[in-house]
Amino acid sequence: MRSAFLFVVLSVVLSVASISGQTKVSDELTLAAGVSKHAALDDVYTRFSKAYRELDASAFAHIYTSNAAYLAPGQDIQIGGDQIAKSFAGFFNSIKQRDSRLTISFNIVQRKVEGSLSYDVGVYTLTTFNKENSEIGMGRGKFVVVGVREGSQWKFQVDGFSPMPEESPKAEPTIDSFGWLAGCWEMKVPERQMTVTESWTKPAAGTMIGMGRTVVGDRTVSYEFLRIVAIAEGIDYIAKPSQSPTETAFRLKTSGTNEVVFENLNHDFPQRIIYRKPNADSLFARIEGMRDGRVGGMDIPMKRVKCD
Repeated sequence: MRSAFLFVVLSVVLSVASISGQTKVSDELTLAAGVSKHAALDDVYTRFSKAYRELDASAFAHIYTSNAAYLAPGQDIQIGGDQIAKSFAGFFNSIKQRDSRLTISFNIVQRKVEGSLSYDVGVYTLTTFNKENSEIGMGRGKFVVVGVREGSQWKFQVDGFSPMPEESPKAEPTIDSFGWLAGCWEMKVPERQMTVTESWTKPAAGTMIGMGRTVVGDRTVSYEFLRIVAIAEGIDYIAKPSQSPTETAFRLKTSGTNEVVFENLNHDFPQRIIYRKPNADSLFARIEGMRDGRVGGMDIPMKRVKCD
């Protein structure tokens, strides 16, 4: 339930697209052409999306039946609404610790309802935002849900999902893959009289060179020298903070369009360094890892500034 791209959803569907014949039930639920509305079933998805917005794991005990089967990729089958709610609690707690929030939307592409049974097939879109409300991640997956009617209420009996396949094979990343980091970036925290700056050179000859500095008032409190380098084993992010006598290397773990994660699980803290570029003038950085047995982290949202 804690994948890098947060593929943790048990239900449905793609965000709203302008496809002829679609029915938009709500901002978070769309029905493809030929799929009929069903007020009681659609309400289950509404409550599912609300639980994600509010990070309310307890809601899932009432969305799933008492003996529901939850089929998440790479995990054993989980049985029971209470057990499923506990799984969501762990996932949502990790999101809260990151001071982030989630939304999930669904696009149902096939539906059949017969008596007290139903099934839906579709695609879900899961989006992650930081505390500044900037989008920092998005994932999509496909799902199949079996619903049952208990009295006047519908619930999920079976929920299986998996990530969508890659649209096309990805080439192995190179230093040039991270050219979007180049430039000068800044975060200001006026109430603390703090300014954090980070700058990166353009890729050249298998390297990118970076530098970071934190100023509080009129005093430099920390700085670090940074490198992204291509080596025989892969690509490393190498950091040398002013407080450390040695360098630390973090190996490239995942990368995508304007997104990269470096990791070193043997380091005390941080263990992961994450960069995302939501738009041309914003850069989101995050450091995270285990501290005192719990996941901890720090977000550093920056804006592009002119390089001096």
